[in-house]
Amino acid sequence: MKHANYRIENKNVEVYNSFFGVESILVNCKKVSEGFSWFGKDHHFKIGDNNYRLKPYLSFLYIGGVGVSIYKNGLLQKEENIVSVSDKRKIFLRTALSIALCLAIGGFLGLELGRVVYRVFEMAVN
Repeated sequence: MKHANYRIENKNVEVYNSFFGVESILVNCKKVSEGFSWFGKDHHFKIGDNNYRLKPYLSFLYIGGVGVSIYKNGLLQKEENIVSVSDKRKIFLRTALSIALCLAIGGFLGLELGRVVYRVFEMAVN
């Protein structure tokens, strides 16, 4: 799922994260960095003579719960995320669906565990 899209030095820089926690950074559709992370991983790459570091992080201030810090040659940059409105809707819907699914599965497992504990307790008392 695409979380961010930036225009840096006339290059298209995209930040993706899979459901399984694999983050990918693409520059003009070429993968320049990839790694496993659920809570943000530093991604290092070059554009021209400049060294960049992208650091995704969890934040409820952004659609999808992911923000990105961008460093150029060690200095924090202010770049605008240009993810389209339709992409933001997709990110929001996927995030909401994931949360709802986790809550449903957690509720179901909690109920089943409660039933098992109740049966064990009931057998112990009798």
